[in-house]
Amino acid sequence: AANRGRSVHREVVIERLWPDEDATKAGNRLSVALSTIRGVLDPERRHDNDHYLMADRDSLALNLRHVNVDIETFFQEAQSGRTLIRSGDREDGLAMLRSAEACYVGEFLEDQPYADWAIGLREEARAEFMSIARILAEADTEAGDHDASARWYLRILEQDAYNEPAHLALVAAMAAA
Repeated sequence: AANRGRSVHREVVIERLWPDEDATKAGNRLSVALSTIRGVLDPERRHDNDHYLMADRDSLALNLRHVNVDIETFFQEAQSGRTLIRSGDREDGLAMLRSAEACYVGEFLEDQPYADWAIGLREEARAEFMSIARILAEADTEAGDHDASARWYLRILEQDAYNEPAHLALVAAMAAA
């Protein structure tokens, strides 16, 4: 999921999953894991092996056309919302951004905070969330809903306690409320 549909070399996957394992044993474990994953994604075996999880001798990749990954949905809805706003459809764009924000239920792989390979996507998702929250806070301010605006700025500050513009906007929203 962290590679966003791009392939990953099998050796990299093995090293991430079983860093201290003998290569032969780890290769066998990977084969079993792949079979298990395919069984979970397609329990009735209705599709080819590569329908959800593409694999060849050297690499693996999720087939994002057939696997719903929440972080990908988040990014797609955020992009769609921005596109709608830029095209002049502000109302639908804001609704799409609200839908995208609902997909952001926490940091990407927050249970693995020290996984170097997840940091890039985690930071990208956090930045996208912060941008969405700012847009929605500003929209609520323009609509006169200062309480909602304040809640957005508080969400931003949960992610970045040193965000001075969010602090200033929060004070302004609370004063207006």
